[in-house]
Amino acid sequence: MLGESNPQPVDLTGPVMKGVEYKEMSISDGMAVWLEASGGSAVMKGADLTGGSPYTLGAAEPSQFIGFNGDGLALVNNGKLVNRTIVQTEAGLSGSPAGVQPAGGAVIGSGGGIVSADQAASLAFEQGTFDGETRIVLEKSTDTALFGSKLAQGMTWAGMAWKWTAEAELKKPAMLTFELERALETADLANRTGIYRYVESDGKWVYAGGTADSAWRTIRSRVVMPGLYALFIYAPSFPDMNGHWAQSEVEVLASRWIVNGMQMGNFEPKQSVTRAQFAKMLVEAAGLETVQAGGGSFRDVPDGHWAARWIGQAVAAGWIKGYEGSLFKPNAAVTREEMMVMLANAARLPKEDTSGMLSGYADGDRVRAWAKPSVEAAIKSGIIQGSGSWLNPGGTSTRSEAAVVIYRWLAMKGEVFNG
Repeated sequence: MLGESNPQPVDLTGPVMKGVEYKEMSISDGMAVWLEASGGSAVMKGADLTGGSPYTLGAAEPSQFIGFNGDGLALVNNGKLVNRTIVQTEAGLSGSPAGVQPAGGAVIGSGGGIVSADQAASLAFEQGTFDGETRIVLEKSTDTALFGSKLAQGMTWAGMAWKWTAEAELKKPAMLTFELERALETADLANRTGIYRYVESDGKWVYAGGTADSAWRTIRSRVVMPGLYALFIYAPSFPDMNGHWAQSEVEVLASRWIVNGMQMGNFEPKQSVTRAQFAKMLVEAAGLETVQAGGGSFRDVPDGHWAARWIGQAVAAGWIKGYEGSLFKPNAAVTREEMMVMLANAARLPKEDTSGMLSGYADGDRVRAWAKPSVEAAIKSGIIQGSGSWLNPGGTSTRSEAAVVIYRWLAMKGEVFNG
């Protein structure tokens, strides 16, 4: 019935094959989508009514209702709205929506586009990612033997893994999105679920980022290289954080590999945070790609320093400055006002109309002039909170205090969830 071009209305609700039923159909701008019950499962189907080309959009839950939302699809599932984009690629896939990957993969040109498979995973490429047409293959991985070995303690595979290949090297990161069959049940799970890439040469999984949407239904991250990617839930813990006032924030940051433990598996929450440690926190929380070289031109940060690449990236981004004599002082404790300046720079906090923010603090006049705009911006944003009526700008910050500040920044960006 859809095999030929037909400018007249097409009745898709008439007699069909035995055992097949259509329901919840929507038609807009020459395209139709519907749910099809076939073989005991619900499948989402679509059709280009102008050219008469049907296609499969993947499996769907029977409770889904489908409609059009502009150029995309709007799905209502269990009372929550889910949007899916329909795009066209540049090489012979006219009319194919995101969610359809023909045999042999899809072709993405210099203008970018989206490649999806099974509606459970998708890759979005920006304009300029490739110089010319590049074939992308995205396929589900069934090699479950890889998902239980060499995992950090507290890591659990979330049941999703996809492998993708590209015929050319990426010039820009791609956005990898996993869509869960059911939304995550708690904010804690949403905070601790991340995307990991399998490093075959080392035989281990490496954190690649991951942020849940507000409905806790999708997890996405910017990725810079093809490979095997999977969802894991990571729930690290530290003996010396049990019952601590910052336990939740520290554990969430550890699950996102922003902070790490110290000797004997402890976190050492009362220990002062160093300039090197805070540089690492900022770069990881921002999701910046760390450089492979050393920490710039600092004499005390050689290429072999454990934090050289994070320091190099933070300095290159303009967040942190060194001292006279080409020194960075990586092991020096960060003062509270230094921390606020670094954080305000990394978070790009607006520094206008912040005058008067220090008036409520007994030691507000102790904030040095070079740090005052950043300190005021950090206070206004809510990321920094004083202790009672004191800011203590020249004092040092503990590792737990620094972790909480980073957590508040992530919450402000909508990348972690409270409750």
